[in-house]
Amino acid sequence: RAKATRRPCQAVDDLAVLFGQACKLNAYYQLAVAHWTTGLKTAVVAHAPVKRRARAVEKLWRSYRGDARHVIDLVRASITFSSFDDMVQCVRQIRADPRAAVVHFKNRFLDAYDAKSTAGYRNASLSVVLVDAVTSSLGVESHVCELQLGIAEVEAVKHGLGSSGSGHQRYITFRNLRAI
Repeated sequence: RAKATRRPCQAVDDLAVLFGQACKLNAYYQLAVAHWTTGLKTAVVAHAPVKRRARAVEKLWRSYRGDARHVIDLVRASITFSSFDDMVQCVRQIRADPRAAVVHFKNRFLDAYDAKSTAGYRNASLSVVLVDAVTSSLGVESHVCELQLGIAEVEAVKHGLGSSGSGHQRYITFRNLRAI
């Protein structure tokens, strides 16, 4: 398969419309994510609400110069696994789902991945579109959603690093300093 080099984009460039779509789609997407972990004993799903508006607006201007088409994580979830084998099986289950189209895949576990931009954090991130009668009836069949796949040991560091108790909080500080 050819390697995708372009970042996925939403079909709509209006953040308010994207939030409307996200509110319609989120519950259905969370059900799909749970379905993709069927039979995977080490999979732990973290369902997420629609991204907060303040964070979306911050990201819109800080990272995308006001182009709302690039905000692809309003609808999101994550799955953590104890093993790479289960992670690979989950990706197979997603690809076997006829309603799911993986439009982008970023593998931050690869040795070639430059982890400086994420302060050393590693995971895999999928951009997924759900296309079926439900999403078509809701008018959200082109809305790009995010799914992050992680390994439990890495996630434990993310959520419990050092005396501050939060490696993720350190990443937020890193991200904010980088934006200055």
